[in-house]
Amino acid sequence: MSEIPGLGVVIVCGGSSRRYGKNKLFELLAGVPVFCHSLKNFSPLVGEGKLVVVVPEKEIAQFRELARLSGCRAVFTAGGENRGDSVRRGLAALPEDTRIAAIHDGARPLASGKLLRRLVETVLEKNCGVIAAEKMIDSVCRAEGEGMISGNVPREDLWRIQTPQVFWYRDIVKAYSENGCVLTDDSAVARSCGYPVMVLENPEPNMKLTLPGDLSLLEYLFQRKNALSDRLCSRYG
Repeated sequence: MSEIPGLGVVIVCGGSSRRYGKNKLFELLAGVPVFCHSLKNFSPLVGEGKLVVVVPEKEIAQFRELARLSGCRAVFTAGGENRGDSVRRGLAALPEDTRIAAIHDGARPLASGKLLRRLVETVLEKNCGVIAAEKMIDSVCRAEGEGMISGNVPREDLWRIQTPQVFWYRDIVKAYSENGCVLTDDSAVARSCGYPVMVLENPEPNMKLTLPGDLSLLEYLFQRKNALSDRLCSRYG
């Protein structure tokens, strides 16, 4: 997979993992720390120094060592008090010649380099921010008070937001400098400053590791994805 000129990637690994009980990104998925899968998937697309991992300051050494043992190279930088601060610091750590910035959650280890390339190509084609997303297929309702349903929400225009999210570098840097502390989604930060963002449907599994019970499902999805890839390679060479 060839390098994309001007692309920089920020992988956010600075969360507290309160719901998980320990740092979930150190968990092993197919024998590799969860966060390292994103490094392995995206590193072929970026040049030297253009893959930045934002981590808690007190854990930088541990992240760096685990990445080294897994054969991954990246720039590690300390995160801030909240996600917005962490993303801002990650963007600032990218080289000056960065034209396009991808922001990804390190707890989504299944996102592929193929997906990232599709997102970047759409940014270039549509000249706007582009985010990975999944079409909502469940029925959705609105509930108030003690859970009493007050109405149903049409699902036709609803999407589940994922990462990576990809933007023109100058736009997302400016957006985070103006309004990055309150909002927790990169596309919302961009849109709050008037930058257009569109969704790109992602047909691949892109589950986020949130709770301890998620790890076994991630293992299953990872194995199934690899088995399918192996079958396609053996069939079509």
